[in-house]
Amino acid sequence: GIPAGVLNVIHGGENAVNAICDHADIKAVSFVGSTKVGTHVYNRATLAGKRVQCMMGAKNHAVILPDANKQQTLNNIAGAAFGAAGQRCMALSVVVLVGKA
Repeated sequence: GIPAGVLNVIHGGENAVNAICDHADIKAVSFVGSTKVGTHVYNRATLAGKRVQCMMGAKNHAVILPDANKQQTLNNIAGAAFGAAGQRCMALSVVVLVGKA
């Protein structure tokens, strides 16, 4: 394992984000979410001299080939796009149909 305090998962709003970005004992910040919030996290944390990793605004694709099982593919696309109400970084947002798919 890793030592206590090395990795912490924190859920919170703007006050929590700003406290993390400004805290002198925190040396690095990782963020997954929207482009707007990720830009805020990046700007504020880098101004405080922190290492920052932001993954935001992903556009995930599915490529559907002509020989795909139609029913299974439709079920999988629906789950990938709308599971968790689409509120996750890996939610499917683009479907590319190849040929007569």
